Amino acid sequence: MKTFDKSLLDSLVGSRVRLPGHFEGQVVIESARALGSGVEIRVRLASGHLDEAVLSSDDVAGLLETRPGEPETLRPVDADKLRLLVESARVRLAYTYDRQFAVSLSGIRTLPHQIEAVYLKMLPQPRLRFLLADDPGAGKTIMAGLLIKELKLREAIETCLIVVPAPLTIQWQDEMMRFFGETFQIIHTGNDQQQLINLWQRESLVITSLDYAKQDDVRERIWQQRWDLVIIDEAHKCSAYTKRSASRGDEVDKTKRYQLAEKLAAADNHLLLLTATPHHGDEDRFNHFIRLIDPDLFPEPHKVGEEAVKLIRREILRLGPDCPWALRRLKEDLRDMDGNRLFPDRHCHTVTFKLSREEFDLYKAVTSYINEFLPQATGKRKNSVALARTVFQRRLASSTRAIHESLLRRLKKLQEIDRELQDLPPAQRGKRLAYLQGRITDIEQDEDDLDDEARDHLLDETTTAQGLDQLQAELAALSELEARAAKVRARGQDSKLSALKECLTEAEFQELHDGRGKLLIFTEHRDTLKHLQEHLKSWRFAVCEIHGGMNPRERKKAQEEFRTSAQICVATEAAGEGINLQFCHLMINYDLP
Repeated sequence: MKTFDKSLLDSLVGSRVRLPGHFEGQVVIESARALGSGVEIRVRLASGHLDEAVLSSDDVAGLLETRPGEPETLRPVDADKLRLLVESARVRLAYTYDRQFAVSLSGIRTLPHQIEAVYLKMLPQPRLRFLLADDPGAGKTIMAGLLIKELKLREAIETCLIVVPAPLTIQWQDEMMRFFGETFQIIHTGNDQQQLINLWQRESLVITSLDYAKQDDVRERIWQQRWDLVIIDEAHKCSAYTKRSASRGDEVDKTKRYQLAEKLAAADNHLLLLTATPHHGDEDRFNHFIRLIDPDLFPEPHKVGEEAVKLIRREILRLGPDCPWALRRLKEDLRDMDGNRLFPDRHCHTVTFKLSREEFDLYKAVTSYINEFLPQATGKRKNSVALARTVFQRRLASSTRAIHESLLRRLKKLQEIDRELQDLPPAQRGKRLAYLQGRITDIEQDEDDLDDEARDHLLDETTTAQGLDQLQAELAALSELEARAAKVRARGQDSKLSALKECLTEAEFQELHDGRGKLLIFTEHRDTLKHLQEHLKSWRFAVCEIHGGMNPRERKKAQEEFRTSAQICVATEAAGEGINLQFCHLMINYDLP
């Protein structure tokens, strides 16, 4: 039996060798001892781990013949690589000792009420069914992002679906990426319908709009996927109500939004509903809404007595510190880390003004036009006409420029339609008008669900004309009305604007003139925004603008301009989406809320 001298075996220690059949790649021999006719060795692998093997006498003889003249000198490892190795292990296991690890990784400064909601209310639940109903401004998007990040770090979720109103999709995508490093894919008709692959199946982190997701062909593909976490923003838009019937019994009428949310809630593991207005004073709709949380806990209101529903809801949905299903905090109750109120008291008052005779006559003329040519409709046209009436009336109340520009755009568009109809055979004209009248048939949409472009499109093309003669009659009235509005606008006698100018001279706005204060003016319409911006600049104010047509980068740039140099920012509702204007404490709402 062949044996090996200890000094020969010691000479192998420290050698970097290859041992095919035992290990892949090179290994470093840490120790060697005789074992019968062979040798037992301990080696360090390339990964840094230790391992053992028993070599035959032939293997050892081969090693002795090919070993280097001197053992390889051990060198210190690269310090940066060692630090990365240790850091990767720490990050991988961090959630086991840092219960708020997502806070450490995110680019935000969290507030006590946000920590309470995510770490004390939501995360302890093995199957989350939760309604977060804090006041606007509490940071519900931030809390949702913290929840997503923490659940991913704990490997509790892989797929997440966020369903939001269409105007908020970009804001959600931006905040998830910017604050939490999570890349969500927005799925909409532009990228979903133009591809053969199923994006809902391919993507694990998805944002989509509520009104796109509810469509029959889309929702079926959404329901087919397994979503570990579903978040629905502005969840109160998912509504159902009891349809009373003396003959057939009461039934539930569920909107498509509600049907989408109901099936997602029933099929998926975790559900988070976000809304600042869960209750609109309609007990029946609210009772149906909270059934999305858990239909086994909350009964259908039409199947039990009204008092029983109230009792069950009051006992189960206690919005106190121990409620596991819902959380609601008012602005007045929110505090920072030092216990100071986040939102100071608001002091507001209404500035009244009186329309001039010409403005009042224009107001009455536009109202008469709306009532005559956009009367309340039924059937397919009902929602289109109702929305058009609402947009018209709001622009009429906003500014002379807004209503004039709206009338002018509508006049030009209807003139195009008139020319198009005249080129069509008589038999085709009615079909073309019917198509225009029924294009927006989604009865669940209201004005807040439309962006500026969609509102303009609605206002420009909605008509109740049944034939070419009726359309031409409307064109004649509209042409006269547009000319009248142009005259009022040209005279420059804007009573509302004059009231604003006088308001800016009052004591509350004195700090605006010496550079200490900042003023934010809200308006609903882009035309009014331009109108205000032009006049404010003529009054020697430094002005910037923020509106829905700007991308997140442009909004951030405008925010910085407002913070550093501009005195006044004129903005639409886009100013409330994903940017911080808390350095400004003076605000004017130029349009009626």
